[in-house]
Amino acid sequence: MLLKLKRAIPNLITLLNLLCGAAAVTVVYTTLFFSRAGGLVAGIILIFAGAFFDFWDGLTARALRVQSPLGVQLDSLADLITFGFAPASLYVAILWWSTGVEVVLGGDYPVVVLTPLLMVAFAASRP
Repeated sequence: MLLKLKRAIPNLITLLNLLCGAAAVTVVYTTLFFSRAGGLVAGIILIFAGAFFDFWDGLTARALRVQSPLGVQLDSLADLITFGFAPASLYVAILWWSTGVEVVLGGDYPVVVLTPLLMVAFAASRP
């Protein structure tokens, strides 16, 4: 029983990272579509909280010597959401607020549209 709990601790910390990333995306898009004021700052704070949990999950797994294939895949998913999709969402929201819909949706600035997509693609690629 204690060994199972010991194995689950790093994965639970990774799930907190994933939760922070998903909450950041939710808060940012809620801010974007419902014009709530403090959502962008809350999204940034949640991304940093995810970074905190990302640091501790690997450290905890190594300290407890409980690395697992599930933990590796879960960490990759959490990193993709927290450090790929959430910052890209934040980028789109900031562009939307500062320049308007037409810039975000294309118009004369295709690089502006490709940047968030590239952020997610680069976060997903692992060397």
